[in-house]
Amino acid sequence: MSNLKPHISQLNVTDWEPEVFITKELQAQISMLHHTFGKVEWSGYILYNTEGSIKDKNLRCIGHKIYLMDLGDLAFTSFESTDAINIMTDVPEFTSKNYRMGFVHTH
Repeated sequence: MSNLKPHISQLNVTDWEPEVFITKELQAQISMLHHTFGKVEWSGYILYNTEGSIKDKNLRCIGHKIYLMDLGDLAFTSFESTDAINIMTDVPEFTSKNYRMGFVHTH
């Protein structure tokens, strides 16, 4: 018998949907990236925070800012995740606003 808790993919979320929001600043940043680089794939880190919880079926994720890490080509983008530590230590918002960090890329 295992004492492991279920992963998020094992939780039943068929009767509700988590919500995802982006700030106006993030929308402007995404628009600028698309306008500047066109069809070139890009990737990086996204800073976000959450409100609510999966348990209470009211989870909201709010995206705030992208840190561009790579410009690829028309079909591929990639970067080393070792730079995450630099963002955690060099970006004041990361700790002062209790942000989380995820990966983001364009298609």
